[in-house]
Amino acid sequence: MSGETEAKMGRMAALGLLAAVLVSYVAAFGYTRWCLVGLARETVRIGYPTFAAVFVCTVEFAARAMGRKGPAWHWFWAACWLVLSASIGCWGFHPFPIGQWEFLVWHALAIYWVLARSGVLGEGRSGIMLPLDFFLGSCAGFANMLLRTRSVLRSIAGLRGDVTAAGAKRLSGIVASLFIAAGVSLVAWALLASGDAKFASFTDRLGDFAFKVLDWIVEQISGITLVSFMISIPAGAWLFGLVGGSLRRGAPFVGRPAFDRFLGLLPRLPRAAAVTVPLSLLILYLVFFGVQAADFSVAVVADEPMSAHRACIFAVGGFWYLFWIMVLDFAILGGLHYLCGNVSKEKRAIRILLAAFLVAGFAVGLLGGWKLWNYIQLGLTPRRLLSAWFLCVMMVWNALAFARLFVPFQAVRWAICTIGALFALLCAIPVLKICVVT
Repeated sequence: MSGETEAKMGRMAALGLLAAVLVSYVAAFGYTRWCLVGLARETVRIGYPTFAAVFVCTVEFAARAMGRKGPAWHWFWAACWLVLSASIGCWGFHPFPIGQWEFLVWHALAIYWVLARSGVLGEGRSGIMLPLDFFLGSCAGFANMLLRTRSVLRSIAGLRGDVTAAGAKRLSGIVASLFIAAGVSLVAWALLASGDAKFASFTDRLGDFAFKVLDWIVEQISGITLVSFMISIPAGAWLFGLVGGSLRRGAPFVGRPAFDRFLGLLPRLPRAAAVTVPLSLLILYLVFFGVQAADFSVAVVADEPMSAHRACIFAVGGFWYLFWIMVLDFAILGGLHYLCGNVSKEKRAIRILLAAFLVAGFAVGLLGGWKLWNYIQLGLTPRRLLSAWFLCVMMVWNALAFARLFVPFQAVRWAICTIGALFALLCAIPVLKICVVT
């Protein structure tokens, strides 16, 4: 390859890098102006789906330009994010508390899709390392916040014909020297002004003129636009650091072997715990379920209508004990799997015991669902709809854990995908049309 061809390719790469930087500035300003700062209903309905579509196309183009193929399943998370964005475009943010979750999950899905597209997830796919992947990916955005500045310097050096790292370093040295010269000049200016009255008068008039020009510029720009621009600078630097840093890395921040070595350092549970813990809880759940069933039969025989206050206590209590029991069940299963040598693979009796343990938890879930249904009969509200969604997710996870005891498959991956898909579908529902908003 000739030197002229190399120089031409270097300039084209520099132009591409400079274009990516400019797009990041525009995208960050659009996000802060029409998504973050402009929270009016109509602005939100335009801003979120537009930003999501542009962001997906831009990141995909950048990934292909850098030769990052990425796993095919990353499109699942892109689809969940786009469906959520489209629902915001149709209905705006839903009433509290769904809208608050919608705002948080929208941002979380954007970050997680970038990590999936870049191929930096610890297991190469969604799995048990999701919290660690998400945390490290978010930190990567902060760690690479100067990446955009370095990219500008490198692209300018490339346009000048010096495509090496040394060229960008020389250019950064020139920029740094200009800042140093400006600082020294300001100090000298202040000293000269304090020593000569005429020079001080001249500098005062010059400063007044500069401030008038600046005030005129500020007056031409609306306050919300100015605030959006100021916020977009660090937001865009973080966003560019997240995307650029992840694509440049192209490998997990922490791989599964390192994660397994960490788990190996944790204290091990005695193998007998695989029997005693689920057996004791199974007996407790059966006794609890028997007491609740007896209470239900008494209520049916009495055939007394339930007051609103009693239904509220009945349902809220049922939902929360269901939620924490499910969390406890999954924590026990995870602890036995990772800290007890996965004894369920070795002994069929233990698998049957764990299956009975999960069936008891599912029965408690059904009881909690019945209690919540009694509450919903008084009127469907966004809070009750979200509680029903949590209930549905927990019971699906319970069914996946049950199936995993007898059929080997990626249950954790399916559980994570389930919660993403179900939340996107929840937000696609016209909540204001079907719920009573108080």
